[in-house]
Amino acid sequence: MNIVARMILSLTLIGVIVGGLLSQVSNWAAPQIEKNMQEAMRQAITTVQPECVRTERVATDLLELYRVFDQEDRPVGYAMSVTGNGFSDKITMMVGVSEDLEVITGIEILKQTDTPGLGAKIVEPEFKDKFKDLRAQPQVICTKSENPGPNEIQAITAATITSKAVVEIVNTHMKILKEVKAGMGL
Repeated sequence: MNIVARMILSLTLIGVIVGGLLSQVSNWAAPQIEKNMQEAMRQAITTVQPECVRTERVATDLLELYRVFDQEDRPVGYAMSVTGNGFSDKITMMVGVSEDLEVITGIEILKQTDTPGLGAKIVEPEFKDKFKDLRAQPQVICTKSENPGPNEIQAITAATITSKAVVEIVNTHMKILKEVKAGMGL
């Protein structure tokens, strides 16, 4: 057998073995990955809706939406997992909203890949806390003002595009949530 045929055979054999091993590792890890993702979602929901004791997934094609209930099993609002364009890539976050859709109760950034030290500051409490008890009507506004209004958040210095992207994602999905709520009679 010539050297080229042996190399091809060796590389094919190595490829098949490594591919099989990767497949087995993937099958082994998939349930744990799914469990971790569900736990991260549960934690994000309780972060944006502190009164949450129980959630109920709302069946809709437009949003990943959860109705949130308090200790007395009364509905207190909604939590929605949303994704939109950031400065350099997609931003995924959980947004908490009051039952009447008038107030954003909080946001939790689940995934982002923005510039460290600039746009990545959206994961820091200093930015996320600006969304706690924020008026959602008529819509959230991103401003550079030192004294933002009841429906305004102050942009991160040197990361205005990312700040505006977060606000745009929130506003876009709030409109969708209003349509879903009206259409489903929630």
